Amino acid sequence: MTAIFFFHIEAKPLVETKLPMDIGGAVIACWINSYDIIQAEKIARREIENDDWRILEIKFAYELKEDEMPDDYPGREFFEQAKTEGFVINFHTYPVKGLG
Repeated sequence: MTAIFFFHIEAKPLVETKLPMDIGGAVIACWINSYDIIQAEKIARREIENDDWRILEIKFAYELKEDEMPDDYPGREFFEQAKTEGFVINFHTYPVKGLG
């Protein structure tokens, strides 16, 4: 049986990237449908790295349990999408000079 795992990741664009030069980094939210958290992390890493990003840190990761999720959980649509599509990765980019 599979579960949905959530990852909060910080990353920087690779030096030789196709991304716009003014992107300094990203905070990435991932919802991964997998059998275990180890496999889920491999999927998240593969997809992020394939998009020209270098992972700096996985801030936290945990299994999301639908029966414990509040009705107003802000990532519910991504949770549902990951159940059917396998994964959802949402990049929140920030400029080279930082968040300010």
